Amino acid sequence: MKDRKGDNLKEEKMIQEEQEYQFMRETIKKDSKGNKKILTKIAGIAGAGVLFGACASAVFAYSYPIFWKAVNPSEPHSLEIPPDSPSDNTDETMSLDQSEGIDESLNSLSYLGIVSEGVQKISQNARSALVTVTGTTSEENVFNHSYLDKEQAYGIVFAIDNERVYIITENEAVDEARQIRVSFGDENAVTARLTGQDAETGFAVVTVPLKDIPQKARDSLKNVDLGNSYTVEQSEYIIAIGCPYGYADSVALGRVTSISEKISTIDGEYKLLVTDIPGSSQGSGILLNLEGEVVGLIVQEIEEYEQAANVVRALSISQMKPLIERMANGEPLSYVGIYGTQVIQEREQSQDLPGGVFVSQVEENSPAMRAGILSGDIITRIGNTEITDMDTYTETIQKYKKGSRAKFYLKRKSVSDYTEMELYVTVEGK
Repeated sequence: MKDRKGDNLKEEKMIQEEQEYQFMRETIKKDSKGNKKILTKIAGIAGAGVLFGACASAVFAYSYPIFWKAVNPSEPHSLEIPPDSPSDNTDETMSLDQSEGIDESLNSLSYLGIVSEGVQKISQNARSALVTVTGTTSEENVFNHSYLDKEQAYGIVFAIDNERVYIITENEAVDEARQIRVSFGDENAVTARLTGQDAETGFAVVTVPLKDIPQKARDSLKNVDLGNSYTVEQSEYIIAIGCPYGYADSVALGRVTSISEKISTIDGEYKLLVTDIPGSSQGSGILLNLEGEVVGLIVQEIEEYEQAANVVRALSISQMKPLIERMANGEPLSYVGIYGTQVIQEREQSQDLPGGVFVSQVEENSPAMRAGILSGDIITRIGNTEITDMDTYTETIQKYKKGSRAKFYLKRKSVSDYTEMELYVTVEGK
């Protein structure tokens, strides 16, 4: 009896344990499904976060430049040409045969061949920067029918930036032109814009939008560097390219024979590089040093040298740089109206003259004349700048914008000595 009762108790206990085990299995199964749901939710939230972050980054990348430009407007586009100093000089001068190692046993014909090859190599880049500039004006003939008259000249690409190409050319070709076109090699001509011109020196600057130039021409487009003409010395080799002889696409090798000649212009004075290269009164182009840099702009139609136009002469590029920069940026050239020259040290000592710029002539009805400046005055200072020569004078005047007042310090000859004077000149533009 007891055994049977005991068996019944064992059986009931086993049933109870199995029920508890089944409950545990059901509980664990439910927990597993819950975890999967939680993990799915977490993965979904993470994915949404990544997607949101990517979208936010894209929106930021697109809108940030626009926002930056709105709060930080860019500076006006301008070209800067670093000025040269007369004190800049170097003893290192490239030789035409420097890289060839000329053998003393070479005969004259071999030597000339090597020199010719050197000239071609040095001038190659500059010749690639030569372009043709054509200005078209509309004229009226005797029957009142309009016809087109064209002026054409060489141009030289002297600067290229992300937006445009800068070209210096002869003013005669673009003056009063209705339309200006620039031809880059064999490609079609592109419309150009005149940004500045100077009738005194006879040069002008035109620009062409880079995007308007055909791709083929753009890929091969080069500019020639503006060198330092203060380092050019007598007997130095020089290369003339362009139209020095009066006909197109010429290259000539010669030497500098003089660096002391000068020409005076209104509010300026420019040194001439005179060469032994045969020239023409219709000649044009540029002079290169043996580094392939521009050191002179050929100018043959000079009144003082009309009877001696048989050799190539060029304006010193270093003195032209401030003028070229203003023309390139479309800034009006400052105008006072004097012709001047430096009081050389010998005359300063022997004749007891003050140092500065001697006023040889004052233009009629100019700002200088209206301010009271006279021929014979010596300009010693303008504002806070001491005036020692015409380079300093020209550079200082060009810093004054149209309509501004410049304080001139002068010395004027009196009966027995020089009297100091101060005059205000209202600078005009031209």
